[in-house]
Amino acid sequence: MIVVDASVAVGAISGNAACVQAVEDRRLAAPHLIDAEVAHAVRSMVAGGLLESRNARLMFGTWGRLAVDRLPMSGLISRVWELRHNLTAYDAMLVASEPRADHGG
Repeated sequence: MIVVDASVAVGAISGNAACVQAVEDRRLAAPHLIDAEVAHAVRSMVAGGLLESRNARLMFGTWGRLAVDRLPMSGLISRVWELRHNLTAYDAMLVASEPRADHGG
């Protein structure tokens, strides 16, 4: 299982070859906030004129069909704080989530 962030998720559902390859035939996990992050990124692409609304809908359909285990984020703040010197809180949350993904959530 691999823990993915929104950039990989959005890349995969938009057809970015490297992102598709990264998630292909793998079990995926993400902190439970992933859906909001994906929606935010896609909305920003539409608002910025980089993506048409109808294509955003197609991407959301693809996202909905991916099997992604949503990992709870509660109880990770201490580990996130330990990583503060090297990672943003968002990135630290991904790192802190990895042990949960390895043990099935």
